[in-house]
Amino acid sequence: MESPRPQKTVLSRKELYELVWSTPMTKLAGQFGISDQGLVKKCKRHKVPKPPQGHWQRLAAGHKIKRTPLPPVDDASLETIEIQPSSYSGRSSAASETIDAADPRLVAAREFKWPERISRYHPLVRDSRAYLKNQFTDRYGFLHQRYGDPPVLDLKITAGSTTRAHRFMHGFLTLAEQVGWRCGIDERKETIYMEIDGERLFFQLKEIVKQVDHEPSKEEELQDRQIGWRVSQRFDYIPTGKLSLRIESYLHGMVSRTRWSDSNKALIEDQLEAILTGFIHAADAARQLREKREADKQRWEAAYREQLRRERNAKIEKEKRQQLFDKARDWRKAEEVTSFIEAVKHGMEVGMIPTSPDLEEWLTWADSVKISLNPLNNFESLLHEYSKLLQDQSDT
Repeated sequence: MESPRPQKTVLSRKELYELVWSTPMTKLAGQFGISDQGLVKKCKRHKVPKPPQGHWQRLAAGHKIKRTPLPPVDDASLETIEIQPSSYSGRSSAASETIDAADPRLVAAREFKWPERISRYHPLVRDSRAYLKNQFTDRYGFLHQRYGDPPVLDLKITAGSTTRAHRFMHGFLTLAEQVGWRCGIDERKETIYMEIDGERLFFQLKEIVKQVDHEPSKEEELQDRQIGWRVSQRFDYIPTGKLSLRIESYLHGMVSRTRWSDSNKALIEDQLEAILTGFIHAADAARQLREKREADKQRWEAAYREQLRRERNAKIEKEKRQQLFDKARDWRKAEEVTSFIEAVKHGMEVGMIPTSPDLEEWLTWADSVKISLNPLNNFESLLHEYSKLLQDQSDT
């Protein structure tokens, strides 16, 4: 049974402030019938501060949390907030729930220690390190994997970030396997996946590059003038050294966060708990999507079978009717033939038609045609054909 759709909500800034500091954003957004990003925008517009990242995990762990005070506003229109439910909220039910901070996977993430030195890399990382040593770069400066080569880790990094990227992937994959997840390379898609409770999530580690306008050299300017339009590159891409981990699997917006990047506050190495939380939610969303696809497929197949059954039954019904019409036509023709033969015999009796051996022979032949033409003389055959059509109909 579907839950009732949320109604329009009107509340004050103070009321919204108390709600966002007492209920996780994803869960609160679900109660309002909007996405968590929609709720974030409402808070931003009405200047309502929201808890920082990791707030609920720290609160569950027993840490004392200091709220950001609700600031005053000069615009009176900001004091009243209207929240209209969206026509569709795609968040997964599990993604709307806060994972218990005591979850062993999150505990493992909090307690994970990054090794200062790595003597033995994870096999996937080892293969990637060996492969990327002699690779060329593309126009963005990323080390490029040649077409046709065996797939390795899906890394979009520049040469200057290989050491840190491989160190992160070694730690991340090691932690994932410690909590029971499985990672590997999908050779068909040529990308890395994380398998969580049977659900595969594809992801990528990428270095953020900065795009700047390209300053053409004198040779490039001369070449552009000679050709008549600009053929030299328009942009240069400058490595930043900042890494970003992203879940590439398409989840229809069912989870609020699928990307974690270096920031001024924290590197991705310091965001393992948030990353594992996101992957757990993403795996649940992937499961729900898979189950929905399977249910849709079963429903479509059942509808298709029903359509075939109806078409088959309609065809058989048409054949049954045609059989009836054909037999009725044969019967009418047999009646006409019988009447004609009787008229000939009557003509012979009254002397209208002279008798002869040829006429007697003709009458014998006409009687046999009359008998074979009348379906009533072979009704068992008619019923046999009808029963066969019924059997074909029941088989569908």
